[in-house]
Amino acid sequence: ESAALAGVEAVWNQGPTQVTAEWMQTSVGRTGGQSGPSLDGGYVYVSHYLTGEFMPWKRKTGILGRPEPNSPGLGGAWQVALRYSWADFTDGGIEGGAAESVTLGLNWLWTAHSNLQLNYIRGSLSERDEEGDYDMVGFRLRYDF
Repeated sequence: ESAALAGVEAVWNQGPTQVTAEWMQTSVGRTGGQSGPSLDGGYVYVSHYLTGEFMPWKRKTGILGRPEPNSPGLGGAWQVALRYSWADFTDGGIEGGAAESVTLGLNWLWTAHSNLQLNYIRGSLSERDEEGDYDMVGFRLRYDF
């Protein structure tokens, strides 16, 4: 019958280091006045430019900009990142399960519009019929304009 969404997010930039975090919770109201499930999740992310770049911040709009490599081209900018994320979708008769993961990333930006990204993810799923751990390797080539 109804849903309420609450969330908190934060960003901290200091030179080549950035920390971001976000948490969201959805509470659902069922018909007939029954209490419904409350589902939540979030993440904490830390990154650092090994080559000294920084994530620009547009203060007027509150939007993060595009980092510019100090040495465009094959030298580019190198960034390492670590992320912990979790979600719990089991509550009030909903059995969506719970999950958490840790991601280790390496990014190579050769322009503000192109980068190569490599991630290793270690995670686990629980509170479901099929539970377990997983490992993943992700690779992404990005070019945008």
